[in-house]
Amino acid sequence: MLLKSRSLLPRPVVEGEEEEEDDLVSRLRDYQAAKQAAEQLAEMQQRGERGFGRVAPVSLPRSAEPVRLAQHQAMSLARALRRRLSTIPSPVQLIQGRERIPIRVMLERALSTVLPDRKSRFSDVAGTTASREETMAAFLAVLILVRRRVFDAEQHDTFGEIDLWRTAEHIPHLTELIPADAMEAS
Repeated sequence: MLLKSRSLLPRPVVEGEEEEEDDLVSRLRDYQAAKQAAEQLAEMQQRGERGFGRVAPVSLPRSAEPVRLAQHQAMSLARALRRRLSTIPSPVQLIQGRERIPIRVMLERALSTVLPDRKSRFSDVAGTTASREETMAAFLAVLILVRRRVFDAEQHDTFGEIDLWRTAEHIPHLTELIPADAMEAS
């Protein structure tokens, strides 16, 4: 950002000043570092990683005096920036859709997993490679079945595994568990 701001803001004209070789070398190193960082960010974007964390600490200028960026007042720069930004359209933000798991599917899975005369675990209903959405849908299905007294549940430790077992011998039809209009919406 420092290099970008220096390139955008006007500099006072000083005659007879030539760039030294060390300054050119440091600029080239800065350019190569920025290019490498841009390539890494592009690779992360291609892999679908949309969040970028900072790995290295930010280095501040070593000068004790604040660097004057321009000969203009801060308020006039802010107004100019505000005018410029008002002409740029807002970027379109993409929101990734999440997989929707119907509660009906989870009810069927729970009824087929928890067998009579046998205890099962919640992780068996949710699945071993369950996503967050799948786990939430499985939990809602188990809650419905416990509320309808088809299942009973027990948890020995806080955040421990939930044991499930059937209490009803009759396997209810899904329309008996939740209303038909709710099943269509889920």
